[in-house]
Amino acid sequence: MTAKFGLTPTITLDFAYNPDFAQVEADAPVSTANVRFPIFFAEKRPFFLERIDIFQSGLNLVNTRAIVDPDIALKLTGRRGKNTFGVMYASDNAPGNYSVDERENLLACQRLRLTNPSVVCGIERFVDKNADIGVLRVKRDIGAQSSLGFFATTYNFVDKHNNTASFDGRFKLSPSTVAEFQVVGTTSRRNFYNPDINANQYRTGNGFGYRGFVQRSGRNLNMNFQASGRTQDYRADVGFTNRTDTNFLGTFIQYQTDRDAKRKIISKRLFNQTNITYDWKSRLQGMQSNTQGMIALQRQIYIGTGLEFGYERVFEHEFGPDERLRNKVLSLALARNVRLIAKRSMALSRHRLANNCFSSCC
Repeated sequence: MTAKFGLTPTITLDFAYNPDFAQVEADAPVSTANVRFPIFFAEKRPFFLERIDIFQSGLNLVNTRAIVDPDIALKLTGRRGKNTFGVMYASDNAPGNYSVDERENLLACQRLRLTNPSVVCGIERFVDKNADIGVLRVKRDIGAQSSLGFFATTYNFVDKHNNTASFDGRFKLSPSTVAEFQVVGTTSRRNFYNPDINANQYRTGNGFGYRGFVQRSGRNLNMNFQASGRTQDYRADVGFTNRTDTNFLGTFIQYQTDRDAKRKIISKRLFNQTNITYDWKSRLQGMQSNTQGMIALQRQIYIGTGLEFGYERVFEHEFGPDERLRNKVLSLALARNVRLIAKRSMALSRHRLANNCFSSCC
């Protein structure tokens, strides 16, 4: 059941109770074989699509696809004067909705515990529990086409807690130049994978994210520059995060001449797009550069050429145990054991030598 209430001409309250999204268009098939990082899927459910622009940002701090199967959802959006705001809450039963087989295994575990109290049933604390999700968005217009805003999100499940806070802004610097920024702080109490021991560790982790963007649009020259990044413990469970412990630098520059239909060469265009990613230890993760040129001739004839090259590097610790560190630890342990054996051998040799001397003296 869904309902909509117009509280004022500019403020709307949307409510959903056990909504049925079965009629929503399915996602296009995507191959996930050998996919290293999460894939973004756009929202298609009407309840969340309406006024979704209020909750959008450069770092995807809010991705309503994180709300999988809500029992209850509320959304209050509107505008008052120069202020635009949005508040959203959802109680999502998906994290605690286990399959029939998993529930039968849990019952078997609980029966076994009657005879052996030390047995621990892994999913018992999570079954039929809901995740509470909340979002707050406030934005204030400054001047004609500039604004400052604030985000806050929270995600709370049994052993998974995440909170974020963010400031962002958009400024019209000139008729042809726009600048944007966003800074995010996150704090989480959850499992973090530790590649050094190849296991999850339940702990508190704090993270930081940033994004800056400048775009200049002109008659012949267009360019933009972007920088963004997220630290290793950055988590935004209400949003979408493709990769952590990464920084991104990107540029796009395009020059195009004015079109003149009377000339043999009607127009020329040249552009370059270059992206670089690196981690917070300044290790290069990837680079891609694409340069293309094109000329437009009479009779709709186009001639173009291009050059593209790239480089990608992934690190072992992002996908599993860090074998290099593990081998280093094993090597250090082996060297320590060798030293101990050598010391014991030397001590034993001295002891035997002392006994031989004592026997000879006697």
